[in-house]
Amino acid sequence: MENRPIRVAQIIGRVAEGGVERMVMNLFENIDHSKFVFDFFVENTSIIIDEKKINAYGGRVIFIPSYKRIIQFKRVLKDSFLKNHYDIVHANMNALNFLPLKVAKKCHIKIRISHSHSSSHKKERIRHLIKLIFRKFSKRYATNYLACSKLAGNWLFGKDTDFQVINNGINIQEFTFDKEKRATIRKMLNISPHDKVIGHVGRFCSQKNQKFLVDIYREISLMSSKVHLLMVGSGQDLPKIQKYVEKHHLLNVHFVGPVSNVSDYYSVMDCFVLPSLYEGLPVVGVEAQANGLKCFFSNDVTSESKLLPETEFMSLKEGPKHWAINIQKYLDLNKERVLSNIPNNFDIQSSSNKLFNYYKNVLKKQ
Repeated sequence: MENRPIRVAQIIGRVAEGGVERMVMNLFENIDHSKFVFDFFVENTSIIIDEKKINAYGGRVIFIPSYKRIIQFKRVLKDSFLKNHYDIVHANMNALNFLPLKVAKKCHIKIRISHSHSSSHKKERIRHLIKLIFRKFSKRYATNYLACSKLAGNWLFGKDTDFQVINNGINIQEFTFDKEKRATIRKMLNISPHDKVIGHVGRFCSQKNQKFLVDIYREISLMSSKVHLLMVGSGQDLPKIQKYVEKHHLLNVHFVGPVSNVSDYYSVMDCFVLPSLYEGLPVVGVEAQANGLKCFFSNDVTSESKLLPETEFMSLKEGPKHWAINIQKYLDLNKERVLSNIPNNFDIQSSSNKLFNYYKNVLKKQ
């Protein structure tokens, strides 16, 4: 192994535009490709995967069936694991990590990492119940444990488990506030330079709670006609949220879909709102704070995501009107962008170094 790169099978599952996928790709782009090779195992229904970039760095994309087709899922994994002789299998499917790690154990792969990127919430009912059932198997086939936050690690593995936290790193410079991009995109979206923009980035799903966000905006629109809602992303709930906006005849709501230059859109915003039911440690929260935005998070988002003193947490139980009043009060202050001072451990190079030193150490111990 000294004379060849360490081969890592990154088990992602379905790739859309979520934080897990972005985080793993950020790490991939910043590794020493002479020492590490990543192969990405993604569902064949994935909608966003930069196969050309991965190939250019010596990695591969291996398409697998959905875990719901469990026999085919296991067969493709088994064939690939036996063929490619991986040193490490790194599962990023949260409560489902035990599925690929069980196959990896049968294929005698000695390092099997379970990585927790999220938690759960009882409001999702069926999904929450399934996660609770699968969580019981979270340590059965893994040899090592990682998490994006203490909250995520404690939820999946339990507080008595020795797991390591590796923060969701980003390229901080890429997300620095840019006045020119702010002006360009506002002009494109027909937003006046003097109007205020409430921003949100995320996959449209129950976890991200966009209906509550629209309800906040409904309350704010009664206070001011000079405020816009900008929502970046796509997902299964997008049509439902669009219909909800139409039903209430809301103006100045911008759905821009998934974009490759998401970093530019933070500069358009005046504050960032994330009313999630749960999170591990949201990448979008790190990105927004790197841009210097005032952030409003639900208190179901881990306090570990507070990187700037201005970031504020509120309870969803207080209702959308309470959120709206607080957000509007902030917008009325007309504050300048804060000069962000994100901790170094959230820089992608720091996260990359930490992960790859971790890989080296577990291989030495093995």
